[in-house]
Amino acid sequence: MTFIQNTLKTFNTTAMNLIPLTSPLRRSHLLEQVHEHVLGLKNLEQLNLPHSNTHNHYKKNIKNHTSSPYRLHITVPKVRSLCGKIFAANNPELHLQAWHDIYHHSPYFEVMSLAIYHFQHRSLSVKEGLCLLTWIERCCLWEHSDDLSKIYAQLIEDHPKQFYPHLKAWNKDPSLWKRRQSLVSLIEYARKRKRVLPFHKMRIMIDGCLDDKEYYVQKGLGWTLREMYNLYKQETLDYIQKHLHVISPIAYSAATEKLPAKLRASFREQRKQHRKTSSATS
Repeated sequence: MTFIQNTLKTFNTTAMNLIPLTSPLRRSHLLEQVHEHVLGLKNLEQLNLPHSNTHNHYKKNIKNHTSSPYRLHITVPKVRSLCGKIFAANNPELHLQAWHDIYHHSPYFEVMSLAIYHFQHRSLSVKEGLCLLTWIERCCLWEHSDDLSKIYAQLIEDHPKQFYPHLKAWNKDPSLWKRRQSLVSLIEYARKRKRVLPFHKMRIMIDGCLDDKEYYVQKGLGWTLREMYNLYKQETLDYIQKHLHVISPIAYSAATEKLPAKLRASFREQRKQHRKTSSATS
């Protein structure tokens, strides 16, 4: 870059910073800045499509979310390394607004991930949380789902009265990703939680998805039962025993992977015998 080009770029950036963040022009400029940083981690010659073609192709579908985000195949540590280095606002509301726009308008998987990373591993206000709940609307991949679960589980811990009703509504939503969130976000990982919901509130959510046909919902169900066992051992074992023959193989595998070997063997034998009996009578 020549001296004149560099000077013009600095001038344009300074001038843009004087424009309110609520301006569409400022938002567009910010999105371009973020894309520039993320794409800087990747040699564009390695992409399957040129940058301009990729961006234009996915921008056409982004409004209706008819296309999955384009993967640049940049490692998670590299993307996380950009946290705090691209955009920072002293006003949390402006900070949230900026990343909200970036998440919803970028065509790139890694840029969406970067937006999510900015709100993980910290407590959030109810207002911030309500905004971040809307991010599930664009979620169509398990990686983004799991990353959002880290945020939503923290919201459940910090503000259960405000956010449990949202998970309860998602439990029967047509979106498989909302149904998955209604389970995984109850705990995410037990070792992270200082405060948890009562067992019966989690059990209601498990009941609601026991017969769900979606693979990722069943994986989430098994995951949640496994983490419930770490918090409520006897209650969870009783639940698994009671529903041993209706828990799907996908959920069962995840739910029982941390159980004592003898108990797993006992449950496995019971399921095997039930299948034989069912086959004989059908």
